[in-house]
Amino acid sequence: MVLEREPDHLTSIFLKRVVSAAQEKWVMAEQDLARVVALVPSDLQARKLLATVHLRQGQVDKAITLLEEGQSLGAAAPQYLAMLGGAYMRAGNSEKGMQAMERAAELAPTQPEFRTQVALGNLAIGASALATEQLRAAANQSAEDMRSDVLLVMVLLRDKKFDEALADAQRLIRESPSEPVRHNLAAAAWIGKGDDAQAEKALREALRLDPKFGPAKLNLALLAQKRNDVNGAYRLFQEAFADDKTNYRALAALVQIALQRNRGQEARALLERARVDQPKALEPRAMLITMYMQARDFNAAYTIAREALAIAPRDQAVRLANGRILLALQRNVEAVQQLDQLARDTSFTNVEVLHELARARVVTRNLPEARRVIELALQQSQRKHAPSIQLATAIALQEKRLQDARALLCELQKLRGDTPEVQELTCYLAVAENRFAYAIAPYRSSLRGA
Repeated sequence: MVLEREPDHLTSIFLKRVVSAAQEKWVMAEQDLARVVALVPSDLQARKLLATVHLRQGQVDKAITLLEEGQSLGAAAPQYLAMLGGAYMRAGNSEKGMQAMERAAELAPTQPEFRTQVALGNLAIGASALATEQLRAAANQSAEDMRSDVLLVMVLLRDKKFDEALADAQRLIRESPSEPVRHNLAAAAWIGKGDDAQAEKALREALRLDPKFGPAKLNLALLAQKRNDVNGAYRLFQEAFADDKTNYRALAALVQIALQRNRGQEARALLERARVDQPKALEPRAMLITMYMQARDFNAAYTIAREALAIAPRDQAVRLANGRILLALQRNVEAVQQLDQLARDTSFTNVEVLHELARARVVTRNLPEARRVIELALQQSQRKHAPSIQLATAIALQEKRLQDARALLCELQKLRGDTPEVQELTCYLAVAENRFAYAIAPYRSSLRGA
């Protein structure tokens, strides 16, 4: 009512966009917050919230621009710098990201959460040893900072340092034995060490403390699968999903077991029921899209993708899936348009998006543009994304850049070995080079593997 009489009433706009954000109505929140920032550029809180909305919608460049403008206006709070650092990291600029996050940690030396964020940044750039050291320091700094403690154990588990992980998990249990998550971490370490009996004991204790603690039920189910007790695993996954309808790992496991038992109809029914029960959930829809795509029922996949887009029109994964489905349906012009817009919205940094856009450009016979896009994908992936190398090789062959094709094929072979796809490309290259005798063996190999 106030906004009807006074459209620029800042307090009312502020309240409206907070409500919109809380309801995850990101487009509405973006519009309202943009008005606040335009009216009062120095409102750093509004800038932070608008940047959050941009990040939730995958608009990383917009978030960075907004936060950098705030920095030029004097924003130097640790929380602000940490957010800017996180945005830089998402855009692939790890140097600027680490600088901003380290500066935030320097400005707030008594707040371990900023040191934890620096550690996560180091994890993202592969500096695992340094990240472990920083997480341990953050954990030692504050006994209440459970996040650093848990992350420390998780990093040690990821690095397969199971003895260290177990020692830290047991320390956490001694400090607070009533927290089920700590027993679950210890169980993960025991599993890594190959002692399933001790792992099960720790998981049973976690469930004694909280009978509906999902991660412990999932791990117990995985142990049951490990000893070929499929029925026991299925029952535990069912319990975990019944306890928490958003436990999509449990749902995925139930679907996988049904498929392994050749019960495709049961698997589909599980997902369709979750889709009906949770009209705003993306996860069951994403699994249904995958199932329908594998079954080559592209029209059904498209129907689900349109639902998912209505729920989350800015979600990158949903938009990417929709682009792939449009290609499968041979609606190639639409696919190019949507994938090109998604690539722009993600600042041309998402390798999967770039790969699909290049594929769409090939289908529409725009090879120069396909080459430009796939070279971006290779650059972003540091030439480690095998599907992009494979597509780049195919493009080079079509453009008769045979020297480039040979070099790319060598890269692909190092990553994948002599797979049927590699053998097929080897055959095409030999034919293009008029070395027909050399094409016979890889051609036969590709047929055997097909």
